This record gives sequence, structure tokens and C-alpha cells, in this order.
Amino acid sequence: MALTPIFQGIIIGFTLAVPIGPIGILCIKRSLTDGGRSGFLVGLSGASADVVYALSAAFGVRLIVDFVSEHEVWVRLFGAFLLMAIGLYMLRSRPTARPPVASRSLEARSYLSTLLLALTNPMTLFAFMAAFSSIGVQSMTDDAWTLVQLIVGVFVGSLCWFGLLGVIARQCRGTVGTRGSLLINRIAGALLMVFGVVGLFTVLRAL
Repeated sequence: MALTPIFQGIIIGFTLAVPIGPIGILCIKRSLTDGGRSGFLVGLSGASADVVYALSAAFGVRLIVDFVSEHEVWVRLFGAFLLMAIGLYMLRSRPTARPPVASRSLEARSYLSTLLLALTNPMTLFAFMAAFSSIGVQSMTDDAWTLVQLIVGVFVGSLCWFGLLGVIARQCRGTVGTRGSLLINRIAGALLMVFGVVGLFTVLRAL
């Protein structure tokens, strides 16, 4: 039996989100140290970025595709430096006994900054292009409703993965004290720094 477009999208969104990268690390870290709402915002940012790239791959938004293809080096360089900056900030930050009180402006900045970070990974676009090609997305281009279902599925699948990460992290939160939060900050910061340095080295090596 053929899968419905929305279910295909859920599978693709979930599968492409599964590899633990910078957004996954941020989701786990903020769920542990700042609470579930903060972790959810990170996951929402990651799922939103997946939707942007999925739309580009499915509808052939040439402006975005061409920009990413032509400026891939600069996009990756920016992403590498952004990762290192966030990692350094985490390494130097010291958690408080209570999670910070989140305001709407702070949450908006957190969402936008994480979305920007997620969008600096052009490999996501190519991954969606490959995944959509495998299910014959070209045959769906005449049916906008089918494509909408596919994109909604991608968002749901991606958000489900980040939500699962957040739930697992929150289950461990009760056992994490201030010293544990400091260790988490340092581990997460170090991992993000490593991602950034590796990304920078990869880009420079390709030049």
C-alpha cells in the first residue's frame, strides 16, 4: 500500500533530523538546564529550518537553491564561526540554581538565532533533494495540496525527533544540579566548538 504524502514527509523529516548535530545538542542542553520550553524552542527552530529547505527542494525555489549553491563556502564559513561563538559562550557561561525567566523577546531572539544556525547547513538542502527525488516528488508538482501535505509531514517528523530529545533530557533533569549543569554547559560548548572547527577546516581544505 502506498504511503500518503504526509506520512512520507513525517518519515523523511524524522529520519533527516535524527543525526545528532549542533541543533540536537542545543535542544538537549537547553532542555536540561533551561527547561522544556527552551528546549522546545530549539526544536521548533530546527523543524522550521527543515521546512525552509524542504520547500526549496520540493517546489524548486530557485532563488534559495541558487544562492546556497553559489555561496555554499561562505554559508558554511558563517555557520562554522557561529557554532564556535555559541560554543565559546556556553563554555564561559555559569548556570544559576534556577532556570532564567524567559521573556517573549528573549524567546524570539533564541528562536531566530537557532533558526539562523540551522539554516547555515546547506547539506540539509541536498539531503532533502535526494530524499524527495527517491519518492518521485517531481510527479507531485502539479498538485499543490499533495506538496503541502508532504511539507507538513516533514515539519511534524522533524519536530517529533527534537521533542523526543527534549523529553528524554527532561527525564534526566531532576538529577542535574548546578555542578551538573556547569558540566553540561562545558560538554555542549566543547562539542559545538568541535563542530565549528571541523566545519571551518573542511571549508578551508576545499578552497
